[in-house]
Amino acid sequence: GTMNNASLRILHVNKNEEELNQEQQMNKQFLNDYLKDVEHSFHTLRHIKLETAVECFTQSRDIDMIAMVAKNLNFLQRVLFRPAVEKISYHTHIPFLVLHE
Repeated sequence: GTMNNASLRILHVNKNEEELNQEQQMNKQFLNDYLKDVEHSFHTLRHIKLETAVECFTQSRDIDMIAMVAKNLNFLQRVLFRPAVEKISYHTHIPFLVLHE
């Protein structure tokens, strides 16, 4: 992050009002500690579909690359392969790195 003057924006998408569970809190704390020397911030979007959340988040910030941890193929397909009617603008100009959990 520091070599390229990069900052990291960590987004959690929640379809409801639930708070982070214990495991998620521990993961957040781990990331916070691990990234202590890198500019980073945590963000949560609630009551929104994952696909819409990612698109809104990338449009509202100066995002140069998206990295996502995918638990399964269905999760990934929802983001990458929406119907042609629903164009996703970030697909055309932002690199997308997908990591399998």
